[in-house]
Amino acid sequence: MDSNNTKIIYITNVRLPTTKAHGLQIMKSCEAFVLAGASVKLITPCLRPIPPEDPFSYYGVSKNFTIQKTPILELVPYEKWLGPLAGYIQNLSFSIVAIFLGIIRRWFSNATIIYTRDYMTAFCLTLFGYKPVIELHDYRSKNYRWRINYILRNARAIIVNSDGTLSALKSHYKIDDSKVLVAPNGVDISFFNIPQSKDESREILGLPSGKNIIGYIGSLETVGIEKGIHTLINAFANLLDKYNDIILLIVGGPNDLVEEYKKEAASVGVSNDKIIFLGHVSYKKIPVLLRAIDIAVIPLPNNQFGQTTSPIKLFEYMAAGKTIVASDLPSLREYLNTNNAIMFNPSGSNDLSEKIQHILENKDFAESLANNARVDALSHDWESRAKKILSYINV
Repeated sequence: MDSNNTKIIYITNVRLPTTKAHGLQIMKSCEAFVLAGASVKLITPCLRPIPPEDPFSYYGVSKNFTIQKTPILELVPYEKWLGPLAGYIQNLSFSIVAIFLGIIRRWFSNATIIYTRDYMTAFCLTLFGYKPVIELHDYRSKNYRWRINYILRNARAIIVNSDGTLSALKSHYKIDDSKVLVAPNGVDISFFNIPQSKDESREILGLPSGKNIIGYIGSLETVGIEKGIHTLINAFANLLDKYNDIILLIVGGPNDLVEEYKKEAASVGVSNDKIIFLGHVSYKKIPVLLRAIDIAVIPLPNNQFGQTTSPIKLFEYMAAGKTIVASDLPSLREYLNTNNAIMFNPSGSNDLSEKIQHILENKDFAESLANNARVDALSHDWESRAKKILSYINV
């Protein structure tokens, strides 16, 4: 089937915009599907956006697809009283309303593909006899779930973000390999091709010039799981006796964790003039922030999230031409190698300190890694990913 004839109804229970990475991933994917020749209607719940901006503007995405908001029974604010039941009922209410509107407004009858990232939506769709394409970015269940097995058996196709996610699913379910496509996340290359120099970017941001800035830009945790910031702070503290010209910049939320990390930094001897926390920032600032730093770190711990992730920040670091120091995990080794990054043992902070020191003392090597990363990023753009998915599901 020609991608130009593909009509996608993408149903997902997401607040847009959101400070979480999945909002960016969904918006960029929809934009890329259209650039690859499909038409897209994105169905989302009518929830108060955080931050309160137009999602197209917030993410820098072309208005080449439509967003349809649907009513939802919003109960998450009442989790204190209802517990997990609040999220369950809210997810179910969105799925039922979205499917009901899809039927009566004939969205589904005119669609080539019904696409979702939500287990609940996928389950409801399959119960109604539809065969959706489901995109999965994580699998955290410790036990077999009959509902997930039902989804996987009845889905038209299964798109997973990494081999790690596929392996986790296969630990519980028998999956037909012919229905599965591994499609890592992507990056908008042009978004990071900015005219500002490093010094100009630092001036814009009010960051010190003449310093080596080691940076982390991304969320500080995911579903309550920390992302290695403890390791990064301790590794940075180990370097302070040897280097006076280094700064650690940590950008990302949730902002309520910033105070916790400030206290931890102080407890290991990192003074306020050596570490800068910016908290959550607008996505539009990310290219300038990346241009301002010298070394970009991905300190993921070796846990389930680290084993299954396909971090958008990794591809952004690459597209920005950063010298990358990353945890040596299979999920990252799929894209990183000795030519485009330097990897460390995530079990402790000492090896990370040593790898950062090696970068600081070998500028030519660092520049070579950065240049190679920028080139390798070209094969991970969102549009290429969208074409790969459309080609697979249109067979």
